[in-house]
Amino acid sequence: MLTMDPSRRPPSQYKSLPPYLLLSTALFLLSFFLILHYSSAMVVASSTVESQARVLLHWKSTLQNPHTQQLSSWSLSNHTCMWYGITCTEINGGPPVITGISLPRAGLVGKLDSLNFSALPSLTRLHLRRNYFFATIPPSISTLSALTSLDLSHNHLSGNLSIAFARLSNLTEIDLSSNQFANALPPDIGQLKSLRALRLSQNNLTGPIPPTLGNLTNLRLLYLYRNQFSGYIPRELGNLVNLLDLNISYNNLIGPIPFNLGNLINLKTLYLGVNNLSGIIPHELGNLVNLRDLEISENQLSD
Repeated sequence: MLTMDPSRRPPSQYKSLPPYLLLSTALFLLSFFLILHYSSAMVVASSTVESQARVLLHWKSTLQNPHTQQLSSWSLSNHTCMWYGITCTEINGGPPVITGISLPRAGLVGKLDSLNFSALPSLTRLHLRRNYFFATIPPSISTLSALTSLDLSHNHLSGNLSIAFARLSNLTEIDLSSNQFANALPPDIGQLKSLRALRLSQNNLTGPIPPTLGNLTNLRLLYLYRNQFSGYIPRELGNLVNLLDLNISYNNLIGPIPFNLGNLINLKTLYLGVNNLSGIIPHELGNLVNLRDLEISENQLSD
């Protein structure tokens, strides 16, 4: 009698796997891939934060006082996100990255050009006010495309204000006051249309106030006082209808007060004093119904 080789039986004669075994297999495979994905994400997170940590440690090593108490936690033996002045954030569910550096009044002495800004693409806040940083702001700061707040005030920074700022389109506030910046304010600053506060007071900026500042219609605060600005007050400042505080006193400005400053109906303070302004005080300033403080003394104005 002929017998059929079992290995040649039709597929229909095989028994299917029990449903509970299929479910167990599926759950096992799902768990395996989830663990693999989580492990990969942790490796990426560790790699990203660690590489950023090494960038900051290199910058620390270039400071003239790298062993200052405020930076004592900056060590690979501590988790980077727990370092003093460092903020980390998980962006879109991804691994944590450094998004903030805030070291005010830390007594730091050194330069910014040894900080590799390109390694910090997610940085949104850079606050280093009231330290002792000197030399220039490096052009590489333009790589901080996510930056929204920049405060380098009360340092000893100098040189020109780089047009690299024009690429930082997400900036909402800039404070570079009380430094030693010189020469003209670049017109490209008028491209920062998200700006709400611009503080450039107490520097050595010269030349005219750029008319392009009139493009910054989201501005609430504009401080240009105690510089060496010359020329006329640009009438384009009358476009800043959301402005609350305008201070351009203690400069070398000449000519009349533009009548269209009367468009700034939200203004609470207007300081134009200690310049060389002349002509009559425009009656349109009477439209400033929210004005609490007006300073126009030490000019050559007439009623």
